[in-house]
Amino acid sequence: MKTMNLVQVDYKEVEKDCRNPLGLFMRLDGCSPKDGRQTILGRLSLHSSNDIIIRLTTSQRVPSEMIKSLEEGMPTVKLFFLPFIDRMRSKREYRVYCAPVTGTITAVSQYCWHQPWLFATQDPENSRKVASNIWNSIQKIHQDIMEDLDLANRMDQLLLEQGYSLDVFYDEREESSSLVELNVFGTRSGCGSCLFHWIDDLNKLITFKVKTPRFEYSSSKEDPL
Repeated sequence: MKTMNLVQVDYKEVEKDCRNPLGLFMRLDGCSPKDGRQTILGRLSLHSSNDIIIRLTTSQRVPSEMIKSLEEGMPTVKLFFLPFIDRMRSKREYRVYCAPVTGTITAVSQYCWHQPWLFATQDPENSRKVASNIWNSIQKIHQDIMEDLDLANRMDQLLLEQGYSLDVFYDEREESSSLVELNVFGTRSGCGSCLFHWIDDLNKLITFKVKTPRFEYSSSKEDPL
């Protein structure tokens, strides 16, 4: 991973890194500008300094992240560049809700709430198997996070007190998973609630004694389950 300041980007160095046939993935500290314009429609990877500039200047996420950094007194806004992984797309991501105080997982939703689940059209037995693999992966990542928390650290205390959500990427081909990002729980969070609602479903999402977390997915555009 390579880090640069937004106002001091070495575009010659970036151009050299962009020669990788797979291209680069870029994000800021608090978000990725994935909503920005693509110089070639459908190509998410970045292959030139022009791609980077267009993506940054057309993203609606970037200005709010820059304003937030300035308000917090940060002198620069950092850009992070990583090798682009084509399979690491939103359709393979899942948002996991962890209740305040306990950190218990209360619910899981597909990230792309407005589209059918990636495995919705497969036979039910295979869909259940995939869902089980996803759930097992989520539990492992969640366990690692909980074990890593230091309750003597004030920031870690706040994380548990407020609750948190995490995004998990699952690759069905490799049957592997990884943590994408971790966010604050609830309406104050910058992340969306996907197939749940921060207010209407709040009682489901902050259930302290939950035996079976809810796993929500959409079987079709007209029928979110």
